[in-house]
Amino acid sequence: MPIRKIRNKLLKKLGYSDDHIFKTSRKAVESRGGYNFYSHARLLMRSKPKDSRALANAIHEAVEKHPSTFVFPDARRTISILKRSKRHFDILTAGHAEFQEYKIMRSGLRSMFRSIHVVQSGPRVPHYKFGILKKLARSHKQVIFLDDRADTIRTIRRSFELRGKVLPVLVWRGKEQPPRGLPMLRRLSWKGIREIAIHNGFRP
Repeated sequence: MPIRKIRNKLLKKLGYSDDHIFKTSRKAVESRGGYNFYSHARLLMRSKPKDSRALANAIHEAVEKHPSTFVFPDARRTISILKRSKRHFDILTAGHAEFQEYKIMRSGLRSMFRSIHVVQSGPRVPHYKFGILKKLARSHKQVIFLDDRADTIRTIRRSFELRGKVLPVLVWRGKEQPPRGLPMLRRLSWKGIREIAIHNGFRP
């Protein structure tokens, strides 16, 4: 069961509405420190801040009781295929560093990644990710970068410095129409990544 569903099920039992859960979780994600159970609990319990730690612990305990799914099935399959082909790959994410590490460990995929890079949440995420990709491009001939944020993909595509070195690809899972003019996948697959890479002059 996805972590979001486990968390929301518990919070609704405690009397929180779907709308309140969603709004406070988004605020926690966008906060400087990024999302974790405690940052969310503090927003939910602004009137009772002393009780927020207990609520955070309750969410954590609920999640620990379930075989939580932190990775989309198509992403898990693609990662497994890449690992079998002995390709090196890192994970570049934004948010609360410890919480991101926790999600990756619980996914059971930590051993698949060579390195984990966590940047600070907030409006400068594209800039921070650009900095990490710039460093990776120095030690690799070519880098294929997958991200679900269109603003990040646009930032990387606009960079003359990374042109020909980093291929940014948008992973768009939304039901609405995706942004135009960006290399895009609706679902992750090695076949899809290869096709986009070859089309853009990269060797997958």
